[in-house]
Amino acid sequence: MVFTKKHILQLTEGRCFYCGCGLTVATMTRDHVYPKLRGGAGRPFNLVASCGPCNWRKGSKLPTHELVEYVRGLYKKQAEARRARRRALPSSVLSVSCPCLSVAK
Repeated sequence: MVFTKKHILQLTEGRCFYCGCGLTVATMTRDHVYPKLRGGAGRPFNLVASCGPCNWRKGSKLPTHELVEYVRGLYKKQAEARRARRRALPSSVLSVSCPCLSVAK
């Protein structure tokens, strides 16, 4: 799954991860919790939504271990919620075959 700005913003419920101010997709910035400059990955579990001033203030400072684990926990909860929604779908929806997938012989 590709994590767009919209997905990252949903993780923090439309708020800056650091100060809690309201954000939109247009006003948010992606913050690397563990900075790329220090070897942080551009992977989803390392990204949070932040406002410009908070992202600038944080800069390339290293996060605490607790902060990194907290962010990973948020992503795990989000993934569990997605799996629960899929399990709640009726089996008739999940077993529908798509005609474009059938191979002509």
